[in-house]
Amino acid sequence: VAGQRGEFTVLVSPFVAGMGIGRYLLARLVKWARSRGLHQLHGDVGTEQVGLLAIAATLGFTTAQAAEPGLVRLSLHLPPP
Repeated sequence: VAGQRGEFTVLVSPFVAGMGIGRYLLARLVKWARSRGLHQLHGDVGTEQVGLLAIAATLGFTTAQAAEPGLVRLSLHLPPP
């Protein structure tokens, strides 16, 4: 819905970790959110998920302390086209 925020979770099996699936899913999510007119995406990620945190940083996500210990809040502002 235009003007809204989106919350996401990405789960990739350890059996296929490192194959680029997380990057693909997160990039597709960003593209989909932009096409739907969302203004922001956010999701909480475990601090041990260094691979996903690095991928998110390359896609422009910022990090902040999440409400729960051991989690990091990823946020991406999506400016209108």
